[in-house]
Parts: sequence; C-alpha cells; structure tokens
Amino acid sequence: MDTLDGSDFAPEHVVDITDVIEHKSAVLGEHASQREWLNTAYGMDYQESMREHGRARGDLVGVRYGEAFRSINTFPQVGGPDLLPNVRAVA
Repeated sequence: MDTLDGSDFAPEHVVDITDVIEHKSAVLGEHASQREWLNTAYGMDYQESMREHGRARGDLVGVRYGEAFRSINTFPQVGGPDLLPNVRAVA
C-alpha cells in the first residue's frame, strides 16, 4: 500500500475509490485524537491530505480518486491485482 505522502513509492496498480471517498473520509474523521494531534502538531488536516493524495493517485489512471498499491514479491505468491476491486494498471 502507498506511503502517507507518496514518497519512495512506485505504484503498480491503482484502485478507483471515487465511490467510497466520502465513507473513507468519515471513517478517518472518527479518529478524533489523531486528527486533533496532527492539526496541533503540524497544522495538518489529514482528511484533506487524504483527498489530495487520492486525487494525485487517481490522476495516474484517469479516475477522480485512487488508492495505490504495488506487489511485494514473497514466496509463495498468494495472489495478484485480480484480488483488488476496480483495479487499473499504472502506465
């Protein structure tokens, strides 16, 4: 899965999360202590950061919001991108 700020991460696949972005934002909003701490410590609105990051990843595959993934080569292989819903390969 992607890193918080997208650094040092080369996504291979992006899942279109446009239909669930409001739910994802609401769930993140339930973490009140984390939200307050990040706002106080860093002036960060992590719900808005999540949306900005989602837009950037969505742009990679032509959707409004995306969540990025890459394969981790382990043994034995347990599955691939076909396990993810609404997945699109990054060009």
